[in-house]
Amino acid sequence: MIRVRATAALLLVFCVSANVIQADEPFRSLIERLEHPLWTARQDAALALGANGPIAATAIPALSDVLGDANVQVRRAAVQALVEVAGGSEAAVPGLVRALADVDWVVRRRAAVSFEHFDGADAVGEIRKLLGNESTDVRTSAALALSGLAPHSVAALPELVDALGDADWQLRAAAAHALGALG
Repeated sequence: MIRVRATAALLLVFCVSANVIQADEPFRSLIERLEHPLWTARQDAALALGANGPIAATAIPALSDVLGDANVQVRRAAVQALVEVAGGSEAAVPGLVRALADVDWVVRRRAAVSFEHFDGADAVGEIRKLLGNESTDVRTSAALALSGLAPHSVAALPELVDALGDADWQLRAAAAHALGALG
């Protein structure tokens, strides 16, 4: 079974690279399923897109939209898939920045740790603003994201130093980690 899947994946990559089929054609039905009325169908579609990795990069806008889904399981799958299909593409960064302020800690955490895979220099300003959020959890996620963006996050140095004095130990730890990443 694994051999059949591997052969099919190689054939798909060949067909896309040789322009035999359009790059988004194999993923169109999965992208459409991201709008299905059942949350499990949306979750499965996001996970399936993520499993395809960067060859499914045409799904980045749709996955970014799904980060606003009402169902937490769908948002968790979408943030994971977005990182997997992005392959370092900066097109995923705005969605991941929005995910840093999600109400669910898993979504925030997955988004925060993903920034080590991106250049993200343009996102530092938006993430910096999140260090002033009223939620300690959002501030902690922002600090963690900034550690992944070092050395680009040097502009956030004053906010990170201030975070070392916060009452929340997790925020202090994330800020210390970010400062350590900055050198």
